[in-house]
Amino acid sequence: MPLFDVRPAQFLEEWREAVCFLKCESICHTPYQNRHGGPSRDIQLRLRGLLEVQRRGHWQSATSLRNYEKAARLHRIINKVPMWVQELGEEFIKKCCVDAPTSSGAIAL
Repeated sequence: MPLFDVRPAQFLEEWREAVCFLKCESICHTPYQNRHGGPSRDIQLRLRGLLEVQRRGHWQSATSLRNYEKAARLHRIINKVPMWVQELGEEFIKKCCVDAPTSSGAIAL
């Protein structure tokens, strides 16, 4: 039994609509990019060490993980996200996530 009852084509269509709504077309090219966000954020905010991030992402080698250590790249991408989208994300974390660090490093309850 699948975890989600959604066809890949349907997911991709919904994802593309969300990207357009958020006005992030220039930085969100494929859903696969989401795989990079968590590890980059964990490393940037020092939430997890490299070995823990590697284990969590199921990367076989530390070399594969090097892409996620590039803080300057992460900041460039974040700076392209409209401010209202960043604020919406912070608000979501505050309301919906328990013990989730915000971009400032504070714990949102």
